[in-house]
Amino acid sequence: MAHSETLLNMLLLLPWSAFWLLGGIWLTKATFRLRPNEEMLVGIALGWFVQNWLVNFLVRVMPFSAACWAAAGGVFLAGLLVLGLRSGWKALIQVSVSPLQMILLGAVVLVSFEINRGLAIFDDFAHLPTVSTMAAGDIPPHFSLDPQISYAYHYFLLLFSAQLIRIAGMMPWLALDTGRALSFGLAVMLAGVWTQRLTRSPIGGFVGGAFLAFGSGTRWLMLILPSGIVEWLGRGVQMLGSGIQSGPTLAEALLNAWTIEGGGPVPFLFAFANGIYTPGVITSMGANGAAVFVLIFLLLLTFNRWQGKAGPVLTIILLSVWGLLGEAELVGIAAGWALVVLAYGIKYKTFQLPRGLAVWVFVIAAGCLIGLLSGGAWTDVLAGWIRRVSGGPAEASYQSIGFTLAAPAIVSSHLGVLSLLNLSQLFVALFELGPVLLVYPLLAAWGIKAFRLRRWYEAATAATALVMLLMFFVQFTGSTGVRNTPRLYVFLPLLACFAVALAWIWAAQRSQAVKVLVAGLGLISMMGGVLVTGTELFAIQRPVYSYFLTALDARMTRQYWDQLEPGAMVFDAEPSRSVMIFGRPSDAAYSWYQFKPGWEELRRNPDPYRLNAAGYGYLYLDEPYWDDIGLQKQQAFSGGCVKMIAEYTDQLIGYRRLYDLRSCR
Repeated sequence: MAHSETLLNMLLLLPWSAFWLLGGIWLTKATFRLRPNEEMLVGIALGWFVQNWLVNFLVRVMPFSAACWAAAGGVFLAGLLVLGLRSGWKALIQVSVSPLQMILLGAVVLVSFEINRGLAIFDDFAHLPTVSTMAAGDIPPHFSLDPQISYAYHYFLLLFSAQLIRIAGMMPWLALDTGRALSFGLAVMLAGVWTQRLTRSPIGGFVGGAFLAFGSGTRWLMLILPSGIVEWLGRGVQMLGSGIQSGPTLAEALLNAWTIEGGGPVPFLFAFANGIYTPGVITSMGANGAAVFVLIFLLLLTFNRWQGKAGPVLTIILLSVWGLLGEAELVGIAAGWALVVLAYGIKYKTFQLPRGLAVWVFVIAAGCLIGLLSGGAWTDVLAGWIRRVSGGPAEASYQSIGFTLAAPAIVSSHLGVLSLLNLSQLFVALFELGPVLLVYPLLAAWGIKAFRLRRWYEAATAATALVMLLMFFVQFTGSTGVRNTPRLYVFLPLLACFAVALAWIWAAQRSQAVKVLVAGLGLISMMGGVLVTGTELFAIQRPVYSYFLTALDARMTRQYWDQLEPGAMVFDAEPSRSVMIFGRPSDAAYSWYQFKPGWEELRRNPDPYRLNAAGYGYLYLDEPYWDDIGLQKQQAFSGGCVKMIAEYTDQLIGYRRLYDLRSCR
């Protein structure tokens, strides 16, 4: 990509961003009765969510670039008209701006972005190829390593990152880092204003934002126990994933580094990691960053501040975004509201709901229904069910969702299934979760009070947290295995969001000793996150593309991303790499972890004619792979049908070459 073209794309980012930013702020001002210190942050987050939500549907009927601009322009025009017609055109320039808030937001986003640049944890090999193919127009996405399979995934943040690639010409790794940083910054700042509203204290707001960033489980507390007790606690613990890579037993792993791909120059310590309740500074590096928390706080800040008919409409849109953020949340929301309706029917001996509750039931039902159709995992499940009922042909899908009932247990993605009926494993589970569980009685009391005051959304939120405790009797059996069961623990982010506000309000009427105890528990909950952040800061000094990408791959991406003809496939010994670089899928694997036998045979015995016959019109190779195949196989690529398109070299890295195989028939 030429320098002038790159500069033009970056300049286009300004009006595109301004459209959804201003539109979101205007919609917020016109639709919700918020405090001046809340308007700007809520507006930015609202514009971000609505614009991304619109793109997800518009791209089905128009090219991706057009959908990006149409969605941003739609948010802008909606905000302009709703506020202008409601409050007069002068209201468009009467927006509450807090310079301190904007400086803090910018600082958090910037630091988070710089940290992200130095880390590549949490499945970069899956997220970067998916972002790249989505930016090239594959929305809803298909599996990058088998384009015949739909990839029903929670892709909200990946979609936004794909927009940054398409609009601003960002490289995929920078686009994903930018989306994650924005989500984290908004989550921290919204946590602050939400907590400040409830505590009526700026200090409370600061602590609320800090807790969102650093609050986590307290596995590290096991370090202060006698070694014999730690050995006892670890008996029967079946380590999983990065847990077993960090040590064969719990006692050994606690003393080791956390063995993960893409870590920074200083390794994380396993004792301060977590497999259930991770701090925001780590959660923000996942597929959707901290967008889940942004959405929770958006709804909490606006649910009872509607003015006019636009309030329910925007709330429906926000609720439907859950379909692109996760799988268990829609179930939890529906269950929580069902419990509220049931409680109302039992208490008042009628299911003829009052108008306020009836409106909310409609809003929730509409939001959940649209969420089911948004393109995530539930859309795939629904489509599969419809095909089976109608007798239509089955369509292959990467994801599978399955659950099984089991004895009560808590599942950690590091420590495995921790039985609540086993005393030692119960203690391990409590350490893994940390003091945030103590917020449960406060949230339950808050929900009961809200129910009595007919504050239905708060009551249902507390009910959701209560109902989802039943997930201790459920284990995930889908394609990603039992280690993903913690995704069902919807109550944890809710407890984290309410923790500081409810603890602050409760402790305010207690003795000084109780206040000190509550503050101490809060510090204990945040210590792991603070130490993890300290480790992350080292990564700022050593930016990376990813653990499977080099500077030569980055050069190839800048020159050839989305330049090959549609439908082209590039053979690469590291298939995730070429998919990310060129924005074109590969037919290489059944899953991210299991390659197809035919592809493995081609990798062992590459031949230009066989590669072309298998659908690969191009070959991307590095020096180690070229040396590995040997001289005899190398000679097959010296024929006239093989044409080298590009070559980049580096004294330390070696070289990268792109070959055209389309004439090898």
